[in-house]
Amino acid sequence: MIRTLRLDRFGKFQDRSFDFAPVTLFLGENEGGKTTLFDAIFDALCSPGGEYGKKLKSRYGAERRAKIEFDGETLKFQAADFLNLLAVRSGSVTLDIEKNSEWMNRVKAELFSGGIDPRTAAARLEEIVRSKARGTLNHEAAGIGAELAELREKLAGARALREECLAAEERIALLDRQMAEKARESGALEEEIRGLERSLGQQSLLREERTLRDLLFEITEGRRKKEALDACARYVRERLDEFRRREEELQRLKTEREIAEAAEEELVRSYRCALAAGESGEARMRRAESLRLLADMLRDTLVPREKLVDQKTRLVWRKLPLILAASMLFLGAAGFVLAGFFPFLIPFMPPYRFIIPAAILVLGFSFLFAAAGRRIWEDTERLEGALRAARERWRAETGEELQGGYGEVLAELNRVSERARFAVEDHERLRREAGSLGEELDAAAIRKREAEKVHSAALRDLRTLFDAAGVSGIEDYAARLEKKKHLEVLLKETEGKLREGMQAWNVSTVTELEDLLTARLRDIGDRITEKELAPEDLRILENRLRDGKDRLTRIRREEKEGFGDLSLRLGEVRERFRGIPGEIAECEKKISRGESRLGEIKRELRAAAIAGELFNALSSEADTMLRDLSGEIGAAFSTLTAGNRSIELRNYSADSAAITDAGGGIRDVVQLSAGTRDAFLLAARLVLARKSQARRALIVLDEPFIALDRPRTGRALGVLGEFRESSGWQLVLFTKDEVTAGQAREIFGDILLIHRLTP
Repeated sequence: MIRTLRLDRFGKFQDRSFDFAPVTLFLGENEGGKTTLFDAIFDALCSPGGEYGKKLKSRYGAERRAKIEFDGETLKFQAADFLNLLAVRSGSVTLDIEKNSEWMNRVKAELFSGGIDPRTAAARLEEIVRSKARGTLNHEAAGIGAELAELREKLAGARALREECLAAEERIALLDRQMAEKARESGALEEEIRGLERSLGQQSLLREERTLRDLLFEITEGRRKKEALDACARYVRERLDEFRRREEELQRLKTEREIAEAAEEELVRSYRCALAAGESGEARMRRAESLRLLADMLRDTLVPREKLVDQKTRLVWRKLPLILAASMLFLGAAGFVLAGFFPFLIPFMPPYRFIIPAAILVLGFSFLFAAAGRRIWEDTERLEGALRAARERWRAETGEELQGGYGEVLAELNRVSERARFAVEDHERLRREAGSLGEELDAAAIRKREAEKVHSAALRDLRTLFDAAGVSGIEDYAARLEKKKHLEVLLKETEGKLREGMQAWNVSTVTELEDLLTARLRDIGDRITEKELAPEDLRILENRLRDGKDRLTRIRREEKEGFGDLSLRLGEVRERFRGIPGEIAECEKKISRGESRLGEIKRELRAAAIAGELFNALSSEADTMLRDLSGEIGAAFSTLTAGNRSIELRNYSADSAAITDAGGGIRDVVQLSAGTRDAFLLAARLVLARKSQARRALIVLDEPFIALDRPRTGRALGVLGEFRESSGWQLVLFTKDEVTAGQAREIFGDILLIHRLTP
């Protein structure tokens, strides 16, 4: 039994696996994968080659993978056996039991005694006879046969002469009695022929009456058809063409109206989008304006910068000039001290001893003045406070941060003002676009109303024309025009028949023909005394008359010829008869010896030939041997149809079976309804599957109950359940019908496993 089916790159299934139970049902809509799973089971069980393998490769590719895991013994089948016996696909359970497959050979072997196919045995025996006939005995037998043929021919001639003489003597004695008997027979035949001729004359009158009535009916039909044609006279091709042109124009106007409606709808959507964009732009503009006012106010607190910066000055000393100045001043002071308190130290310049220190002091003060400088610096404390206040105000109002220094803050405030200007311009642009779209929308609405007006007017005009013509539409008018043409053809045929009738009866008007036919009918009606026969009975009557006339002619010819020349030939025959008895005896002795020898030669070959004939006779009586098989199929078929049905298989072909229908009649399979034929073939398939003596296998059914009604579907599932219980076979069903799935649940219960497939 199949336990699991694993698929990889097989159609729509990629790396999928499906578990199986004793009864497994796959339920899904079209394109859900049922056919793919069927082909996967077929591929895994049969590994098909040839045309089957090519089809699978063409559909699913060479990389497909389908693997079956079995619970117990591994199953393998021939592709033809699987498709012809084990698989039921898409509502067709057609069965060809002519195929020379392994399972069919097993069924044939079971049907014959000892399991031997008589056709095979007959063929083998014929081969043995042919091989021995090529031996040396064949030449001897051929010679004896030729000699016996000559002797038999000679003996036959002698016996014929003897029989002629004896017969001639007897004929002369019987001649009078035979002539009297033929005279009585010819009289009875003449009376019978006259009665048959009277009956055929009555049938001729009846046929003439029917012809006259048919012609009268054609006259009545001609008047009726002419009246009907007159009622259809107003329907003409030109008016239909006009209706079609107006219909096309109406369709064109409808298209223009739809285009106008679509254009209006598009403009409405665009106008709404423009209004929404305008509202959004207005909100952005208001937001930008409020930010601009805040930015302007904050910028006014920060400019001009000079009012927020204090200019301050301080004294600074340069290091090198300061060091030089200090050095000079120290030296000058030291010179004055030395010149005043220690004059003896400068003896060579007494009058000028204070000049050099003074000069050094002057130079020192010069360096001192050079070392002193003034530095001007800006106090930005108020500016920083203003920037902090501006940042805090901006954060409090907008929730955003102003980054950077004084220049960056002023640049950001200027950008806010610029964005506000852009927002105003964008709002103005959106407002102008909304206004333009509004104007276009008004124009589109006018165009739509005009298109609707024109279309409605054209529709009213066309309906008015239809009402005037008395039709509901173009199809109705075309149907009436077609009816007119048909009436014209019928009337033409009727008029042709009436013209032929007038020519046959040599009248010039239909009224004259009608009067003449009526009078003739009255005359014929008075002369008719018999009922009209069916065509089959009439042919039988004509054949009897023809046979009777032939017999009468033959009897009269025999009466005329008689046996006059026999008496003249009797003396010649008796003369030739002399010596014939001895010749006959001699020929019989020689023939007896030759036949005895030939019998010895051919005894062995004849035994094989007789056996071959017996087996051929058995094979020609296969219908009798299939009686038990027919009974089993009939029992299963009766269960499916809820009635007592009998089956007769005439040979190894399900198409040649004779089946009892619901009314008790006998029909061939091809004459049954689709549902009844499918029920029969399903029963035959199950019985033959059991006859095949196969080990536990499976039946795969792909939508097998399409042609069956609900009750038969339920009974078919019940038969499958009984088959599974008796054979132990596994069942696999594919269907898209929820009702069938529900019936399967009720019948199979816990042993049923359902897989739902989705497209």
